[in-house]
Amino acid sequence: MASILSSLKQEKNITYKHICIDLNQFQNNQQHISEALDKIKKHIDKNIEPLINQYDFINIGLSSWTYDCVQYLLNKTLIDYNGKIILGGYDVTAMGNKDLFEKFPQVNYFMKGYVETALKELILSNHPSKKRIIEKSIDPSDLVSPYLNKILPLNTPKIHWETKRGCPYKCGFCEWGNHLQKNVIDLPKSRLLKEIDLFASSNIKEINVIDGTFNFGDKFIYYLKYILEHTLINVTLQVRIELMYQKQEEFLKLCTQYNHRIFLEFGIQSIHDKELEIIGRKKTKLNQLSEVMQKLNNRKINYRTSIIYAIPTQTIESFQQTIDYIKEQGCHKINAFPLRIPLNAKLQRNKGDYKIKEEPQEMNIVKVVASDSFTKNDFKKMGQISKQLLMDEKKQLRISVSRKHGNIIQNKQSFPVYAIS
Repeated sequence: MASILSSLKQEKNITYKHICIDLNQFQNNQQHISEALDKIKKHIDKNIEPLINQYDFINIGLSSWTYDCVQYLLNKTLIDYNGKIILGGYDVTAMGNKDLFEKFPQVNYFMKGYVETALKELILSNHPSKKRIIEKSIDPSDLVSPYLNKILPLNTPKIHWETKRGCPYKCGFCEWGNHLQKNVIDLPKSRLLKEIDLFASSNIKEINVIDGTFNFGDKFIYYLKYILEHTLINVTLQVRIELMYQKQEEFLKLCTQYNHRIFLEFGIQSIHDKELEIIGRKKTKLNQLSEVMQKLNNRKINYRTSIIYAIPTQTIESFQQTIDYIKEQGCHKINAFPLRIPLNAKLQRNKGDYKIKEEPQEMNIVKVVASDSFTKNDFKKMGQISKQLLMDEKKQLRISVSRKHGNIIQNKQSFPVYAIS
């Protein structure tokens, strides 16, 4: 979102205001979803409704956890709005055109994929075309740094940073993995080095690199080395473990040299080939997986793994086997997440083959709760196993408080809305 705003800031003829609703402040573990939504609605009425008629465009971010909020905005808050309404985000990209038209008849334009270039062109031209679905390749010049442009402040201990846009993989549980725009855009070297120099002069303690896959391509080692040599900042990276098996000894050496400052995160998802096939991942070569994890352990490189449960053909036993295997390799930082099927995924079209049942969970996000291989009760048990993994890690953290990177990282969900004139 900050990248979009930074791109808009470059245009003198565009005036914008960004309103971000932090959904976490309206809910807790004991609060019922309807109570949380009521609080969000009151917040919208108080903070958004008085502003809307000052702007020619209202752009709303749609994702699975903001669906109900977006419907409230469209059907109540913006009911008398005379400007143009734009909808973008994960679920717009994932949803079919017909479904978008039927579910959101009030919306003038739907933007799919990355929108920095398309949104700016739409606003400046007022888009005279009758085409409602807008999908345009991004111009790299529109990827303007939100840090150098002072959109994002540098007054927090942890920041998020990208070095490339896009991901070359096609994971079946990811909306962007199923998106048509598969090219990876490397951000300009001059921009990235200026950002790192800016970070070095701040009080930032940690950079979370949000590249879908950091260790992809031929430039990532240079930027990581520059950060480590020119700052004292810790770095968290999302990586593909199979790439580390292939000619990435230099990367591993760098991680070893700075093992007190680097923290790796990678998804194993499952050790069972059939389960991996269903969620669009390549088969895992356990010998390669084991070899890389042993290298990480021997070199004292900090890392975390993630896995998925509620996959069709999965059972409690096979889920536990994946956990046991990872622990046998010496990794005890494991996050387990329930499967959510993107709207544009192949599995979405084949749900009947596996007798998949879905139900809304927290913030009404629809997730798989049963299939031909596990019951709803089994799903609950897998959820309990997942929670136990976190409890075990917290217990271990209390024992070993000196491990700097051992903190539990919570997924902060936010609901972006911004207006443009």
